[in-house]
Amino acid sequence: MPRPVITTVAIFTRLRLFQELLSSFVGSRQGFAVIAVSTSELEATRVVVGQRPDVALIDAGLPGVWNVADAAVLAGVSTVVFGLADNPHPIENAVRHGCGGALLTSATAQDIIGALEDARRPAPHPIERPVARWDVSALTSREVEVLALVARGLTNKEIAGELTVSVPTVKTHVHNLLHKLGARHRADAARLLHLAASETAEARPARHLDVVSATDRRERPQRMRAPAE
Repeated sequence: MPRPVITTVAIFTRLRLFQELLSSFVGSRQGFAVIAVSTSELEATRVVVGQRPDVALIDAGLPGVWNVADAAVLAGVSTVVFGLADNPHPIENAVRHGCGGALLTSATAQDIIGALEDARRPAPHPIERPVARWDVSALTSREVEVLALVARGLTNKEIAGELTVSVPTVKTHVHNLLHKLGARHRADAARLLHLAASETAEARPARHLDVVSATDRRERPQRMRAPAE
């Protein structure tokens, strides 16, 4: 018999309680394996770039949540964001940043499993990688980390502190990534990161954007799916 397909999941939340509960709950479900947990934007970015789980489950309250979502999209990792406020703006952010699933604060544990189930299903059509000047596929994992920190507005010294490397090393990474991206300035590189994430998100079918609210569950037994704009 063929081996069952295991979907790897990384969980990113600032709350230790959520880490423990979600790791236990998701990890106990057949077909899922939790391979990483993190409470910070930097560590989460390292996980999606370095380990590339099948799905990243991200707490909307995580500082830098959309930067992590952008990094996940660029790494080809499906994303599910949970804990969104029950109003249109956070949901629009989830769509814009390429999230495959968006769950409101009223979502249940079973809603999370349902969103993970949807996120791990193959897309109905092959996704062609957009060919553009700002394609970041040529960057190394470390350069992607540096670029994400540059996009946050950190100085070379601050980036060196975050990554525990020397300032000259950071300068070398910045020089190399600017050259690879064809960017002249740091601000240009930061804009290209967001453009790349936006283009990749547009190329990805929004086939499993699950927006769950208490009203939805009362009115119909199944989760409603909101099409991406």
